[in-house]
Amino acid sequence: MKSICTTWTILLPNQQGVIYVMGDSAQEVWSKVENDELMGTGITAKMLRARGYRAKKVTIYLGVVK
Repeated sequence: MKSICTTWTILLPNQQGVIYVMGDSAQEVWSKVENDELMGTGITAKMLRARGYRAKKVTIYLGVVK
């Protein structure tokens, strides 16, 4: 498989999904969650971390089906 990009995102607790935010660093994705209020008014990175949310570096691959 061919890697098409590496990015950072926020994983929900127990890796049950992701918050649709991508960036070049953990700090950038947390900043986007807070500054763009992606999770609702008043939610902070500290609050999400306490609930088990984590920033994670992920690699996206191009899959080929034959």
